[in-house]
Amino acid sequence: MYEIIGRTSLRNLHNVKNSNFTKSNYHKVLNMSWKLLIKHKINCLPVDLKKIISQENWLLFSYKELPNSFNNFKKNYLGFALKTNDCIAIFYDDKLPFEIQRFTIAHEISHIILNNYNLPKAIKEKEADMGSARILMPMCILYECKVSSAYEIATICQTSLEASKIRYDRLKQTLIPRNKWYKSTLELEVKQLFLSFIKAYLKSKIKISFT
Repeated sequence: MYEIIGRTSLRNLHNVKNSNFTKSNYHKVLNMSWKLLIKHKINCLPVDLKKIISQENWLLFSYKELPNSFNNFKKNYLGFALKTNDCIAIFYDDKLPFEIQRFTIAHEISHIILNNYNLPKAIKEKEADMGSARILMPMCILYECKVSSAYEIATICQTSLEASKIRYDRLKQTLIPRNKWYKSTLELEVKQLFLSFIKAYLKSKIKISFT
């Protein structure tokens, strides 16, 4: 017997904004993403999702490894997560573009960590979308790396241009003008983890600008 604990549909990939969420929802997801990066000592972009999954002792499978009994899931979802006994497994459609595969896997990781699968569907899917974006594209790191376009985010985070544009617009239109970075010790700890990456990335940008 198994329990489905998360699903990713095509709709989710176009639902990354957080405008319909309360502050409580927002901070719940944000803190989850920071704690996850800290727990697994993620210190560079793109975020290594397989490292997270391995260290959590979960399993990761592509759809080509699924038996025919799961054809309905393969047809209707980009990915899903299930729990059986003490085992958690994430499945994803390996025919998708690589960036969408990453978003899907991070979406399912968010479901599992947030433990939100008993919430109403709209809320849990919104939380998982937000979690995926914040795991893959931590905003304080994008800020410190002085990203200047959605394309730059997509390149260094290995995310879709659509999801990257949403993050870039929020960075430029809301977070930079607000200028309230590192109010959380968790956010500051994430920055500390990435210091070497940030330094090397900024150095590479300077080098490129002079060539």
